[in-house]
Amino acid sequence: FSDEPVDLECTTENNSHSDEASILVQVKPDVAPPTVESNIVGGELCIDEDGSGTVIFTATVAPGTDDVITQVQLTGLVASQTYVINGTTVSGVTSYNVDFTDGDPSEDVTIVMTPAEDSDLDFGTIVANATAADPSGPTAPSTVPAQVIVSTDAILDDSVQLGATDGVDATVVVGPVSESNSAQDVSLGISATAISPEGQTDGAPIDASETLSASVTLNGLPAGASIAFGAAYTGSATIPATGGAITGFADAADLAAAIASLEIQNIPAGFDGTITGTISTSATDTATGGVDVECDPNNNDDSDSQAFTLTITPGVEPPSVTSNNVGGELCIDEDGSG
Repeated sequence: FSDEPVDLECTTENNSHSDEASILVQVKPDVAPPTVESNIVGGELCIDEDGSGTVIFTATVAPGTDDVITQVQLTGLVASQTYVINGTTVSGVTSYNVDFTDGDPSEDVTIVMTPAEDSDLDFGTIVANATAADPSGPTAPSTVPAQVIVSTDAILDDSVQLGATDGVDATVVVGPVSESNSAQDVSLGISATAISPEGQTDGAPIDASETLSASVTLNGLPAGASIAFGAAYTGSATIPATGGAITGFADAADLAAAIASLEIQNIPAGFDGTITGTISTSATDTATGGVDVECDPNNNDDSDSQAFTLTITPGVEPPSVTSNNVGGELCIDEDGSG
């Protein structure tokens, strides 16, 4: 007979052991620099004189974060210009901050710029930076700003076209007109029209930055004759009797009316020959200079000219025959004479 051995544990308190410890993991809040972009390809915006332009800067947080945009800072504004920034009119400053409390990861800043009437003053190089924030508090600025150069392009408003086209036209041939036995006036019949070469105009008065001029040169003008405006013209322009600069007109329409009425007046009795001349017009919109940038230098000037020829042909007036006999009858006595 056998018996299995029996293991007896006097105590079980020394057969096992356990312990525990607490671990705290803290994630420190952080924020990544946001990005700023504009809607202007190439970073340059040109606004036409008497037009308007818009720049939109968009600030965006780094992807994969819970950051939000809290502010966009604008610098490079021109103090003498006026901007409408997200609906608020801003002037007299060179910098401006736009604050956001929406808690959005992307925010837009819209800047609308409208030059003062007839002004080509530029709006400067506008630079935009942004600030992003983590909901727990830390903030970070953008590291690469966005910038847009905003220029205003001077554009010529008004000019005067001579003839059928705004360029060189065929010589206007006046006459021939017959010689007269008394002084005579002859209209030149020049076509002159007020135009807007670039398709925009403000009308009268002429822009302060624009100059409009006209002149007449003459050849073969006989002594005593003159060039002048016809009776139909009622404006304020003047011209020297022997040609030269036309001055005193109110605007392009007034100048065109004056040119269209031009006459050679008081052509002496018995004169025959040829009088020639050229009428010229010129209009220029002058840029303000300094840091002013002209986007397109080809829309600031316009000129035109029109040559004319007036021919007075020789003429013979029918002679007159009179007698010394009153009543047209003469009676001679027989053996007399008469």
